[in-house]
Amino acid sequence: MKVKELSLRANVSIPTIKYYLREGLLPKGEPLGETKAEYGEDHLTRLLLIRTLVETGEVPIARIRHLLDAIDNESLPAQDLLAAAMYAATPDARSTAHDDGFGDRTGAETLLAHEGWKSTSDGRDQLARALAGLRRIGLPADPDKLGPYLDAAKTIAAQQLPLLPAPEDRAEFAVRAVLGAVLYERLLATLIRIATENAR
Repeated sequence: MKVKELSLRANVSIPTIKYYLREGLLPKGEPLGETKAEYGEDHLTRLLLIRTLVETGEVPIARIRHLLDAIDNESLPAQDLLAAAMYAATPDARSTAHDDGFGDRTGAETLLAHEGWKSTSDGRDQLARALAGLRRIGLPADPDKLGPYLDAAKTIAAQQLPLLPAPEDRAEFAVRAVLGAVLYERLLATLIRIATENAR
C-alpha cells in the first residue's frame, strides 16, 4: 500500500507518518522510486501500536521508542519487556524532579528490600522521588507506615498480570501492559480521591 492508504487505514495523518519515519519509530517502506514507497501490514500494525500508545496511553515519543526497541529485541526476556512497558506507562520523571537529585534513594532501596522486590533503575528513581516528596511535607514514607499502599499495589499487580496476553505476542503484550497500567492507575487515583471525599 502507498502512504495515502496507510494513512487512511490507520487514521493517522501523512505528516505524522512521515514524522514517525524520520524518528525511526516506523520502518522505512520498500522504495518504489525517489519519493514513493510501498508499505505492508507490518507497517500498519506498528502504526496502530504507536497511535494507541500516543492517544490512549499518552506515552511520550521517547518512551515509545524505548518500548519499540524492547519489543523488537527478541532476545529480551518477557520480564524485561514488561519492565520496559511499565516504564513507558510511568508519568514523566520531570514532573516529580526536584533539587535533591534522585530523591530518597536510601528509602527506596530500603522499601524494595523490605518487600523483596527488584526494580529497574527507572522504577527505583520514581520511588525515590515519591518517598522524598512525602518526607518533605511530613507524611509517612517508611515501609512499616506504608502497609495499606503496599498491600493495594500487590493486590492490583496480582489482578493485572493474568489479563496480559502470552508474551510470545510481544507487541500485544507490551501494549496491553502499558495501557492497562495507565488506565488502571487513573482508575485507582480517581477511586482514592472519591473515597477520601467520602471518608468519615
